[in-house]
Amino acid sequence: PATAAIRTAYRLQQRLDEHNEERRQKGLKTHLTMGVGVHFGDALAGTIGSTDRMQYTVVGDVVNTASRLESATKAQGQAVLISGACVDAARARRDAETSDLPELFEKGSIEVRGREERMRIYAFAEDCSEAWQAYLEASATS
Repeated sequence: PATAAIRTAYRLQQRLDEHNEERRQKGLKTHLTMGVGVHFGDALAGTIGSTDRMQYTVVGDVVNTASRLESATKAQGQAVLISGACVDAARARRDAETSDLPELFEKGSIEVRGREERMRIYAFAEDCSEAWQAYLEASATS
Protein backbone atom coordinates (compact mmCIF):
# COMPACT_ATOMS: atom_id res chain seq x y z
CA PRO A 1 0.00 0.00 0.00
CA ALA A 2 2.76 2.53 0.81
CA THR A 3 4.54 1.79 -2.45
CA ALA A 4 1.32 2.15 -4.41
CA ALA A 5 0.54 5.46 -2.70
CA ILE A 6 3.95 6.94 -3.59
CA ARG A 7 3.79 5.67 -7.15
CA THR A 8 0.22 7.00 -7.56
CA ALA A 9 1.15 10.47 -6.31
CA TYR A 10 4.01 10.58 -8.82
CA ARG A 11 1.78 9.45 -11.68
CA LEU A 12 -0.88 12.02 -10.74
CA GLN A 13 1.69 14.77 -11.00
CA GLN A 14 3.07 13.44 -14.28
CA ARG A 15 -0.42 13.31 -15.76
CA LEU A 16 -1.17 16.86 -14.62
CA ASP A 17 2.05 18.02 -16.29
CA GLU A 18 0.97 16.30 -19.53
CA HIS A 19 -2.44 17.95 -19.29
CA ASN A 20 -0.86 21.36 -18.74
CA GLU A 21 1.39 20.84 -21.76
CA GLU A 22 -1.66 20.00 -23.87
CA ARG A 23 -3.30 23.22 -22.61
CA ARG A 24 -0.17 25.23 -23.43
CA GLN A 25 -0.09 23.82 -26.98
CA LYS A 26 -3.70 24.96 -27.40
CA GLY A 27 -2.72 28.48 -26.38
CA LEU A 28 -4.24 28.31 -22.90
CA LYS A 29 -2.01 30.09 -20.40
CA THR A 30 -3.63 28.91 -17.17
CA HIS A 31 -1.69 26.11 -15.51
CA LEU A 32 -3.45 23.74 -13.16
CA THR A 33 -1.66 22.80 -9.96
CA MET A 34 -2.30 20.45 -7.09
CA GLY A 35 -0.72 19.58 -3.80
CA VAL A 36 -0.59 16.00 -2.58
CA GLY A 37 0.10 14.69 0.92
CA VAL A 38 0.94 11.01 1.25
CA HIS A 39 0.88 9.14 4.56
CA PHE A 40 0.53 5.50 5.53
CA GLY A 41 -1.59 3.73 8.13
CA ASP A 42 -5.02 2.48 9.08
CA ALA A 43 -8.17 4.44 8.33
CA LEU A 44 -11.85 3.79 8.66
CA ALA A 45 -13.67 3.97 5.35
CA GLY A 46 -17.36 3.67 4.73
CA THR A 47 -20.71 5.25 4.15
CA ILE A 48 -22.11 7.41 6.93
CA GLY A 49 -25.21 9.51 7.33
CA SER A 50 -28.94 9.05 7.42
CA THR A 51 -31.40 7.62 4.96
CA ASP A 52 -31.88 11.15 3.61
CA ARG A 53 -28.21 11.76 2.93
CA MET A 54 -25.48 9.15 2.71
CA GLN A 55 -21.85 10.03 2.09
CA TYR A 56 -18.72 7.93 1.61
CA THR A 57 -15.81 9.13 3.74
CA VAL A 58 -12.54 8.12 5.34
CA VAL A 59 -11.53 9.09 8.85
CA GLY A 60 -8.55 8.55 11.08
CA ASP A 61 -5.20 9.97 12.06
CA VAL A 62 -3.69 8.89 8.74
CA VAL A 63 -6.26 10.97 6.84
CA ASN A 64 -5.65 14.03 9.02
CA THR A 65 -1.89 13.68 8.63
CA ALA A 66 -2.07 13.37 4.84
CA SER A 67 -4.24 16.49 4.80
CA ARG A 68 -1.70 18.39 6.90
CA LEU A 69 1.09 17.30 4.55
CA GLU A 70 -0.93 18.52 1.58
CA SER A 71 -1.36 21.86 3.33
CA ALA A 72 2.43 22.11 3.73
CA THR A 73 3.25 21.59 0.04
CA LYS A 74 3.24 25.27 -0.87
CA ALA A 75 5.45 26.33 2.04
CA GLN A 76 7.86 23.48 1.25
CA GLY A 77 7.97 24.29 -2.47
CA GLN A 78 6.94 20.80 -3.53
CA ALA A 79 3.86 19.48 -5.29
CA VAL A 80 4.02 16.24 -3.29
CA LEU A 81 5.09 15.62 0.30
CA ILE A 82 5.44 12.09 1.65
CA SER A 83 5.70 11.18 5.32
CA GLY A 84 8.77 9.38 6.62
CA ALA A 85 6.51 6.56 7.84
CA CYS A 86 5.22 5.99 4.31
CA VAL A 87 8.73 6.00 2.82
CA ASP A 88 9.96 3.62 5.53
CA ALA A 89 7.08 1.22 4.84
CA ALA A 90 7.76 1.29 1.09
CA ARG A 91 11.50 0.79 1.51
CA ALA A 92 10.91 -2.15 3.87
CA ARG A 93 9.65 -4.04 0.83
CA ARG A 94 12.92 -4.53 -1.02
CA ASP A 95 11.51 -6.41 -3.98
CA ALA A 96 10.40 -5.96 -7.56
CA GLU A 97 7.44 -3.87 -6.41
CA THR A 98 9.70 -1.10 -5.11
CA SER A 99 12.35 -1.20 -7.82
CA ASP A 100 10.55 1.37 -9.97
CA LEU A 101 9.79 3.91 -7.24
CA PRO A 102 10.74 7.47 -8.14
CA GLU A 103 13.88 8.73 -6.44
CA LEU A 104 13.08 10.46 -3.15
CA PHE A 105 15.01 12.86 -0.99
CA GLU A 106 14.49 13.76 2.64
CA LYS A 107 13.58 17.43 3.07
CA GLY A 108 13.97 17.39 6.83
CA SER A 109 11.17 17.51 9.35
CA ILE A 110 8.18 19.75 9.97
CA GLU A 111 5.80 20.39 12.79
CA VAL A 112 2.41 18.84 12.12
CA ARG A 113 -0.60 20.10 14.03
CA GLY A 114 -1.96 17.40 16.33
CA ARG A 115 1.40 15.63 16.70
CA GLU A 116 3.92 16.07 19.47
CA GLU A 117 6.97 15.09 17.44
CA ARG A 118 8.18 16.64 14.22
CA MET A 119 7.54 14.55 11.12
CA ARG A 120 10.19 13.61 8.58
CA ILE A 121 9.09 14.50 5.08
CA TYR A 122 10.25 13.42 1.65
CA ALA A 123 9.72 14.75 -1.86
CA PHE A 124 10.49 13.50 -5.32
CA ALA A 125 14.11 14.14 -6.24
CA GLU A 126 12.96 15.53 -9.55
CA ASP A 127 9.74 17.39 -8.86
CA CYS A 128 7.90 16.68 -12.07
CA SER A 129 5.62 19.68 -11.98
CA GLU A 130 6.61 22.67 -14.09
CA ALA A 131 3.20 24.19 -13.41
CA TRP A 132 3.78 23.87 -9.68
CA GLN A 133 7.09 25.69 -9.92
CA ALA A 134 5.46 28.44 -12.00
CA TYR A 135 2.72 28.74 -9.39
CA LEU A 136 5.24 29.05 -6.57
CA GLU A 137 7.19 31.71 -8.46
CA ALA A 138 4.01 33.69 -9.15
CA SER A 139 2.96 33.38 -5.49
CA ALA A 140 6.32 34.68 -4.32
CA THR A 141 5.98 37.85 -6.38
CA SER A 142 2.40 38.62 -5.35
